[in-house]
Amino acid sequence: MDQNPNNQNQPIEKKCPMCGRGYPKKQRFCEKCDVVLMRKKDYERLEMDRNLNAIQNEVKKAEKQNIPKCPTCGSTNIKRITTLDRAVSVGTLGLLSGKIGKNYECLNCKAKW
Repeated sequence: MDQNPNNQNQPIEKKCPMCGRGYPKKQRFCEKCDVVLMRKKDYERLEMDRNLNAIQNEVKKAEKQNIPKCPTCGSTNIKRITTLDRAVSVGTLGLLSGKIGKNYECLNCKAKW
């Protein structure tokens, strides 16, 4: 069990939501930040929520960067079909080539669009 740094005999039952410092049950305010303390389990839930929000913000940033995605499977593991790739495909397969008029190919499901 966590121990209180101020008094080694009392277990930590409350934590500061700002600095994370632990206090005994009777303490009401953080000595450092002067804010109301939270129960330890509520503090842990707050930390999990903060971590989840940080992850969700990173995902939103990635979505805003206009990264093309496969319309079939949604993967971002794609490659651009170059003019040389199209020319080689048309040269070998003629008009039956599946790369005519396509710009991207998904490396996961092999879809072309």
